[in-house]
Amino acid sequence: MNRAPSCLERLGNALAFGLILAIIALGGYAVYGIIQPDQSLLSFGGSEEVRSTPVTIIQQPTLTPFEGMRLEPVYSPITATQGPPVPPTETSTPESTASPTPTETSTPTETATPTLTASPIPSETPTPEPTATPLPTETPLPSPVPPTATPAYLFYASAAGPDYGRGCADYHIFGYVRDAAGNPLPELRVRAYNEYGYESAPATTQQEPPGWYDILIAAERARWYVQVVDAGNYALSPPVEVLNTGNFVAGSEACWHQVDFARTN
Repeated sequence: MNRAPSCLERLGNALAFGLILAIIALGGYAVYGIIQPDQSLLSFGGSEEVRSTPVTIIQQPTLTPFEGMRLEPVYSPITATQGPPVPPTETSTPESTASPTPTETSTPTETATPTLTASPIPSETPTPEPTATPLPTETPLPSPVPPTATPAYLFYASAAGPDYGRGCADYHIFGYVRDAAGNPLPELRVRAYNEYGYESAPATTQQEPPGWYDILIAAERARWYVQVVDAGNYALSPPVEVLNTGNFVAGSEACWHQVDFARTN
């Protein structure tokens, strides 16, 4: 079964309904004020009414930069029929931007075109024909001169070699000097020197034994050269080389070296 509303519920419903009616009434007044602006909307105790005051807005002139011309400002009044007074809006005047002065472009100087000078064509010079070179005249050769005969040595080495049978008390170069028939020749001079320039005392072939000579040499190892010479040391035979080792080994090294000479004619 349905419960009867209480007193509080009925009071709340009444207040809500009254609030809705008040909102609807205020809305109706507002619409009426918009439609009839000259009619008073509210009055407080007397005959004074609140009305809307028309507001005139002065617009600042916009200056367009133009060289040589001055523009006067034009005021266009704007009448507002409703709403509160609106302060005039200041319009910033744009600064005039000076147009950059064009820079004069220098006209390029015309470059003179070089004049082509025609080079003279060289005339063809005839090539001279080669002149025949005369053949050289044959020069007769001089008569050949026979070479000067080299004087032959009067003596040559007829025998040479070591003598191991004499032992090694000292070091000697010895031998015999003979004629072409093999006969001993006394009183002939024999010279001996080594590779270092040392020269022993020359020897003279003896009478006994006939044609025999003996030269004492140094014991050091060296190469020696022996030959027959005259009284002025002029060579009468080619030099004969003798190697002195400075040692004695039977069959390989000797202290006595024999060199015999014989006359050629």
